Amino acid sequence: MIVEGNFRVLLQLMVDCNDNTLKEHLTSTGRNATYISPVSQNALIESMSTVIQSKILAEVKQAKFFAILADETTDFSQQEQLTVCLRYVSHFSICERFVCFALASDLTGAVSRLSCSAF
Repeated sequence: MIVEGNFRVLLQLMVDCNDNTLKEHLTSTGRNATYISPVSQNALIESMSTVIQSKILAEVKQAKFFAILADETTDFSQQEQLTVCLRYVSHFSICERFVCFALASDLTGAVSRLSCSAF
């Protein structure tokens, strides 16, 4: 049994749902030009992350008040991971948006620079 990754399964689902442009691309291009390699997937994810984070930050800048929410937990490799979210009011609704995961290098509460691309 071959296990495909989530990205490839999602592409196949789109083809199965009659996305003819995608189907033509995947069947007519050479295997080295489909842009579904792990490197291409990561570049696409990074691009989407940049666009989404910039939209979130634009909304936060429009808000009168905002809060930064942060929580840490130890991941499976025994590193402290910090989850960063922003909470703000937009169009009379409370919005809470995930911004990033960052390595928590220090848990003392001392101010340090986050390795989060959004900041």
